[in-house]
Amino acid sequence: MRAVIAACVVTLAACAPAPAAPPPPPVPSTVSTPDLVKAMDVKVKVALLPLDAFADLGSRFVADKPELTAELADTAGRISSVCLGARVDAGVSTSRRRVWTNIDQQVFGLVGVSAQHVVDSVRDTARSCKTYTAQINKPERTVKADLDIPKPAGAEDFYAFCHSMPDVADLAWKCEAVFSRRDLVVAVSASASSEENATEGLGLVVERAAKALA
Repeated sequence: MRAVIAACVVTLAACAPAPAAPPPPPVPSTVSTPDLVKAMDVKVKVALLPLDAFADLGSRFVADKPELTAELADTAGRISSVCLGARVDAGVSTSRRRVWTNIDQQVFGLVGVSAQHVVDSVRDTARSCKTYTAQINKPERTVKADLDIPKPAGAEDFYAFCHSMPDVADLAWKCEAVFSRRDLVVAVSASASSEENATEGLGLVVERAAKALA
């Protein structure tokens, strides 16, 4: 009887599955943050609209900030002046700005922060005040949050707003929008002498900028 029990024990031991091997330790990334930012800058440049993008609207190209040939892009993360400033407040960003008369486009490439977080940050900032003073001893700017502009095709998140600019003599209103796709955020603006014209202009800018991001 003891022999039979021993045989069963040996058989069970032989048939039992071997314990699973522990998973291998994670392999540390060999890509540095500067390398990631440099690679992201390539994507940022591709998303910029062409210099003549708004020629049919009478808006001429003014400047790239920084120059497109500059090796280093802007890493400050400033998106808008609304309510004393909205910015990329986490991770690392690299951005380039293209300026036309009365029209502006910024493209942000993100490392270590989600595009949705950035758009949410702008939304929260624009909703945080109804008026603000951009310059000492200058008239207050009025904020119109939650502008009713349709989210463009291909955008994952989108937000738009307007603010008056009585402290800027020739531009009374500036309407802005931010939208995202994957690890890029695009911020665009249109300025005009009235809220209605600025809103209409922004709609056209958003549509064209979204196509460049597709």
